[in-house]
Amino acid sequence: MPTCLSFFQEWTITPVRRIVHCCAGITKDFISHLPETERRYYGLGPDGEPNGFLVDVGLGKIEGSLPAPTKEQLLEAGRAALQYNHSFGITSWLDPLADESVLATYRQLSERGELTAHVAAFPQVFARKPAEELARVQKLQQEFKGVPNLTISGVKIFADGVAEFPSQTAAMSKPYRSSGKNGELLFDPARFAELAIAADKQGLIVHVHALGDRAVKESLTG
Repeated sequence: MPTCLSFFQEWTITPVRRIVHCCAGITKDFISHLPETERRYYGLGPDGEPNGFLVDVGLGKIEGSLPAPTKEQLLEAGRAALQYNHSFGITSWLDPLADESVLATYRQLSERGELTAHVAAFPQVFARKPAEELARVQKLQQEFKGVPNLTISGVKIFADGVAEFPSQTAAMSKPYRSSGKNGELLFDPARFAELAIAADKQGLIVHVHALGDRAVKESLTG
């Protein structure tokens, strides 16, 4: 199991790393054939072998190799989330990255009379094909329209990653002192502007993860 895990980065312990990396196809040979811009998502040891550190896309490759949770597992997770939030007096929240399986879980909880919180769900978009992505969100809005306590009122997009070393994927206007990196902007500014304008016309909130100063500037400009 991971010894350190966030949405953006992960360290895996050695025995698990060997198994998980093998299943996900993360090997020395795999990394050596990646473009230079993509190798930074995978930590390497002195021998060039993966050292267990994964960032952004690298972590996504691990997640993509894992079996999807069952409907029953998602339902139990939803119940646990409701109970946990209610224990702090929280009765409403925004759920970013709510994909169709998560939305279906909220609907199932609602149908059982168990969705005892108000949830604003924001599906993820990438601003690669703005019109198609927003059409998909509209389709989800129609599919889950009328579910008590559930609304799809916005979209979530990532402008960059995080500033922590050794990740340093937050997009900065000046290089990090320790590595000389500038991070990475995860969308094309022109396409993001297209998406933001169209989303606003559809009455959607655009929820942006932007940590680095360049990412913040491009998000606000869009």
